[in-house]
Amino acid sequence: MPSLSTARPVNELLTELVREYSNDADAYIASKLCPSIMVDQETGTYYTFTLDSFFGDSSEADNDLLRSPQSEYLRGGWDLGTGTYACKEYGYEDSIDQRIAKGLDKYFDVEARCVKSATEKVLIAQEVRVAELFQTDANWTTNNASTARWDAADGDPLSDIDTAMLGVLNQTGKRVNTIAMGFQSWQAMRKNSTVTGLLSADERSALTVRDLAPIFADMFGINQILVGSAVRNTAALGATASLSSVWDATDTVWVGYVNPDASKVDPSAAYSFTFEDLAAFSYDEDATRSSIVRVNHTVEEAVVGAGLGATITNTIT
Repeated sequence: MPSLSTARPVNELLTELVREYSNDADAYIASKLCPSIMVDQETGTYYTFTLDSFFGDSSEADNDLLRSPQSEYLRGGWDLGTGTYACKEYGYEDSIDQRIAKGLDKYFDVEARCVKSATEKVLIAQEVRVAELFQTDANWTTNNASTARWDAADGDPLSDIDTAMLGVLNQTGKRVNTIAMGFQSWQAMRKNSTVTGLLSADERSALTVRDLAPIFADMFGINQILVGSAVRNTAALGATASLSSVWDATDTVWVGYVNPDASKVDPSAAYSFTFEDLAAFSYDEDATRSSIVRVNHTVEEAVVGAGLGATITNTIT
């Protein structure tokens, strides 16, 4: 087994490859739903702000701030809630026999291939965690069943999104800016007549997220349409691969507010508290005469604003 001295320092060239690969993988949406906040301790506390801190309290004479001469101003304060995070380390190692590597090096960069393979495993694991976080109704204050499936003739995605958006607005005073779904829900929505009716004939024939984004931005204030298309292997180790969609495990679509400028003091539906960012290590293992590449990160994804998200269920068959 490697020691700290043999596995470190971080291989900067490989780490750059990790970052390049993760940023280019459009199938992954976890990092866009859970903006990363770097923390200097593995465990800690984060703060949440209650509604009366921003919108007043009904006991304050219906928020009447009128001041009479020589009287004091109405005064309040910050009513803070708290939550805790505990970062966990996730990682994967890929290995290549050094004899095999010598034969393959003339065809492609073996070490880079190992980095991509290990990075994929780590990103899929994070995608699964975040999908479960966002598609669990109990994590969010507003939950609505679709009026009818989006792939049915009477389905109405626009009405369902309106309802979810109003739920978040009434709970928090925030306009939603993000919608996230699996590929099957996206396929149902892009073919639904209430959506295609917003487009010209040419646009309907090959509707993409990019086409719909400006329309949703104008209609709902939603400027981020995220379609998760990552797949995972659910077969046992060594068995024939059995692939399944991460985000299509349920028929749930999420609508909510994601802070475009991640900050400990500003609201967002969820954050990734990151103690160690994605990084790559490499070392040689003499016992197996192999070169090992490890990709890992230490993080916890957590819902920090339950009212800032809403789920829509029953969107597809």
